[in-house]
Amino acid sequence: MTAYHIRNWDKHFENNRSREIKELHWVPFPNKQDGDGYTELLEDVDGAAHYGAWCAIVQVASRCDVRGTLLRDTGKPHDAASLARMTRIRLPIMRRAMERLVSIGWLETYDIPQEGAVLAPQKGAPLLNGIEQNRTEEYGYCADPKKPGSAPAAPPDLSGLELYAADKRLCEKWDVFKAAALQAYPGVDLLAEVTKAHAWETANPTRRKRDRVRFLNQWLSRAQDQPRVGAQISSADVESARIRQEAREALSGHK
Repeated sequence: MTAYHIRNWDKHFENNRSREIKELHWVPFPNKQDGDGYTELLEDVDGAAHYGAWCAIVQVASRCDVRGTLLRDTGKPHDAASLARMTRIRLPIMRRAMERLVSIGWLETYDIPQEGAVLAPQKGAPLLNGIEQNRTEEYGYCADPKKPGSAPAAPPDLSGLELYAADKRLCEKWDVFKAAALQAYPGVDLLAEVTKAHAWETANPTRRKRDRVRFLNQWLSRAQDQPRVGAQISSADVESARIRQEAREALSGHK
């Protein structure tokens, strides 16, 4: 099953404030209007309409369970029809805009597992848009060894992580989440970071998370921003870091 993901979401549409917010009601947006992608998109006779569709797509992606992906609350991928219906943009405009956005490279496609791709919410389970429930028992558990067949077994990636293997919602969403995370955070060792996150929760029992899909997405986002040990750092990286530091100092001087 094919799904869409916004390329370099974390780089272009997140900042230090947005990464700390669980459910966004706004999204940071680049204001560069002289790049190749922007000029190519706008040169079409319907370019302005296609750019409007792009803005709407970014807003939808900012509210998806894994930000930057275009997945519905059920886990089923959005397509042109569902996005047109959701944003009230005419279907021909949305369909053509998505074709051009893929061609330009602002949208990317990836495959998610067919089995379990449509994840119907269970009775009493939390909403998949990240809204927390008040009672932790609503989250349920994966398979209980004392009750064979009570629930699906934990994914192999989570089988050695006690807290995560017992989280029913995370187990059900894992295949979709993993595929999206590998696409969104190519510089991160996914399973190593998930293991670190599990160790952190184990060591901090009073700070354990109820919405672990959201928590792991934020964890991986921070890991993507941290340089890996032994990684080669280019002069461009150094210059970029210097500019960011100067910007932070400038901002702190105006507080």
